[in-house]
Amino acid sequence: MPADRRITIHIQAQGTRTAAGLYVDGASTHYPMWATREDLGAEYVLEERGNRDELRRNWIVRWFAALDAALTHPSRVTVTDGAETFNVARMREITESGQRRRFVRIEGVFSAT
Repeated sequence: MPADRRITIHIQAQGTRTAAGLYVDGASTHYPMWATREDLGAEYVLEERGNRDELRRNWIVRWFAALDAALTHPSRVTVTDGAETFNVARMREITESGQRRRFVRIEGVFSAT
């Protein structure tokens, strides 16, 4: 499995509330990584408010502890691939040969209006 693309995974920590009740975003941590990229194509979506283009893409990256902790909250994860930043729709762990070679498949969506 050739990891031939350079991407950056951004994981945002859970936010907190101030004494006044205002929500404050958590810190964002950036992880530059090598990945295998799979383009799933573009889709033209008609909506009530207009049209938008969606680009779907998957990446396979090596497992690391911070990404494992974010598997249950993919909405806190974004992926920058080139000039586009993708929202993560789904993530799942892929294990090969027992626990020795662990990977994570990340499914991302980029929407342009």
